Amino acid sequence: MSAMKSAGVQTARIDVPWDVVEPVKGVMEPGFLANIDYSVRGLASRNIQPLLVVVGAPHWANGSDSSQYPPLRDDDYVSFLGFLMRRYGSSVNAYEIWNEPDGEWEWHQPDPARYTALLKKSYTYAKSLNPNVTILAGSLSNVWADSQTYLRAMYANGAGRYFDVLSAHVYTDPPAHGNGTPEEILSSFQTNIIPIMRDNGDAMKRVWITEHGFNTGRNGVSEKAQGQFLTRAYAAAHAIPQVDRLYYYEWTDGCQDAIDPECNYGLIDSSWRKKPAYDAFRKLATASSGAATIRHH
Repeated sequence: MSAMKSAGVQTARIDVPWDVVEPVKGVMEPGFLANIDYSVRGLASRNIQPLLVVVGAPHWANGSDSSQYPPLRDDDYVSFLGFLMRRYGSSVNAYEIWNEPDGEWEWHQPDPARYTALLKKSYTYAKSLNPNVTILAGSLSNVWADSQTYLRAMYANGAGRYFDVLSAHVYTDPPAHGNGTPEEILSSFQTNIIPIMRDNGDAMKRVWITEHGFNTGRNGVSEKAQGQFLTRAYAAAHAIPQVDRLYYYEWTDGCQDAIDPECNYGLIDSSWRKKPAYDAFRKLATASSGAATIRHH
């Protein structure tokens, strides 16, 4: 976290897996909770704003062996969200309701009406605890047709009044996400997602791009290209009036595997070697130019 501070990181997005933290109803797993406590305190003490993503459901809440199934009772999820809000108080002022619910890998049989019902209860309860808390919704997995349809259905089910910021993910790196440039994917976001917001009365609502990055695995891009693309991505995001933040995915490589893309998105590799993208990020984040006004992950 000190290295993040030195690099100019302003805000960090942290997953809070409900199924891991509360494996038994009303009983919190002390070790994992201590990790979250440590992260929140450490970030807040360095003036780095935490964004907590409350994701996944435990077996007792969804009746399944997989956390990808939504809870049977929204009140159980809302109760856990309230626990986090009371625990962290003013140290955390932003919460995201689930991650990529439009994708089967995060929500079994994606259902925008079902997600919107969860969002409504979560938003209403969160605002009763803290009217100034920022609630993020959507966490759309990309900008393509499925995500567009999902967002339209969210609005059709009344979601518009129940989130402060739209969360969206934009990827275009090989091998899983195509082979495009940052400018192409952010232009697609502006063309495909922003008009849906506008058509539903949310032309001025803010957007946080909570995941974007390029992996440097064997089938990804070079480390040099990752650094160049990072600089270009922040410039392209800055040009979209509704976008306030871009969280770069991710700080460090997740594991040691030259082939698996998920192991190679970091600005720093698993041995703590700084990639060229780290220097590109630090240069942007510590500069006085307009691009630095977008908050960074």
